[in-house]
Amino acid sequence: GIGWIDRRKSASKRFHQILDVNDMFVSTVVYDSLNNIVWIGTLNNVYTYNPVDNSVSRPFEGKETETININALGGCITKDGNLWISSAFGLLRIDLRSYSEGKLEYHKYVNRFVNPESHERERVTCIFQSKSGDIWIGSNGGGIYQVEKKGTDDYSFTSYTTSDGLISNNVRGILEDWYGNIWITTINGLSKYNPKEKIF
Repeated sequence: GIGWIDRRKSASKRFHQILDVNDMFVSTVVYDSLNNIVWIGTLNNVYTYNPVDNSVSRPFEGKETETININALGGCITKDGNLWISSAFGLLRIDLRSYSEGKLEYHKYVNRFVNPESHERERVTCIFQSKSGDIWIGSNGGGIYQVEKKGTDDYSFTSYTTSDGLISNNVRGILEDWYGNIWITTINGLSKYNPKEKIF
């Protein structure tokens, strides 16, 4: 489950469980400052929680079988106002600006990013946006991807695997250091990628 604690000095430090999110496995929590809500990814669904009135909603209700990234593993809100949710079953991108206008606009990536015609599932483990604005995606078996925005709603994916110097194609986490290097944790150790030199 999931809940919250009031950190104000005068408040009780009691744990307030959000009862309407009844999934036992909660793996992703992302605060959306544009809509002043919290997006919650679980084993079975994606929820939104409004801290003002404590209400919970399921934006994809009725669309779960075709849309929801079940078993959400991570989330990231990018500078252009998109929420990306990664899972073992693909990647979900939600337009938060449209959501603020009462519309649910989204795109789901299921197959391999660089070869969608293969119909091979893309298992996404983590997602991160660097200071330059590039989006980095880690996968379980496919290495990492550098995502660049090409238009209003168009993105290109560049793949990096062990063939390029990555220590393992099974990625668990991605972070950026002060110098702009991208650090990748994997099941076989740690890699550092220099985007300027394009080398590991």
